[in-house]
Amino acid sequence: MAYPDLPTPYTLDLESHALKEDTSQTYLFFPDAIPAMASTSTKALVLNGPEDWFDWLDGLRDLARSRRVWDLVDPEVEPDAIYELIEPEIPTIDDVVPPAAPVAAAAAAAAGPAAVPAPRPTFATLTEAQRTTFGLLQKQYAIQYAQWQARDSALQHVNDVIKATTGQHYQAYIAGVWTAYDRLRELRTRVAPVDKNRLNDA
Repeated sequence: MAYPDLPTPYTLDLESHALKEDTSQTYLFFPDAIPAMASTSTKALVLNGPEDWFDWLDGLRDLARSRRVWDLVDPEVEPDAIYELIEPEIPTIDDVVPPAAPVAAAAAAAAGPAAVPAPRPTFATLTEAQRTTFGLLQKQYAIQYAQWQARDSALQHVNDVIKATTGQHYQAYIAGVWTAYDRLRELRTRVAPVDKNRLNDA
């Protein structure tokens, strides 16, 4: 089975620490690295009033779940509990050979100018074991970055759909609101009916 829109594997250039696409490697994909497995061709409902809210949100929920980002946008989750998507950090030599502790650095400074600080290690000066560890960190980063990139792209797509399917007279509510989660929270406060019974009574 061929998966659509699979992220490209990456490697890290040891000299520049720049991330580069590597099409020569066979990449191990995890479920979260696949941005979409379901069709998103269903007709989008436009949010033009409170009576549209539940059907509109159901459509967005289905889209976000198919792209594995509902946990990032669910408006029922409080802001302090919502999961935040954070870009992974590129590993550096310091992750293998940590810098000198503050106490040791202070002691070296107190020793005066004669005490020349030890040069920072480079990849060339790493031991074989340290190089192996650094290589594992790079591979782990490549996987984490591909997963992050896939979910970030899916999240942006959901955000674009929210913008595109919000009725013109509600656009002012999300003006200056940039994230999908914050937009849904704002629209939930401004547009969503108190409950479904309110719709039935209208």
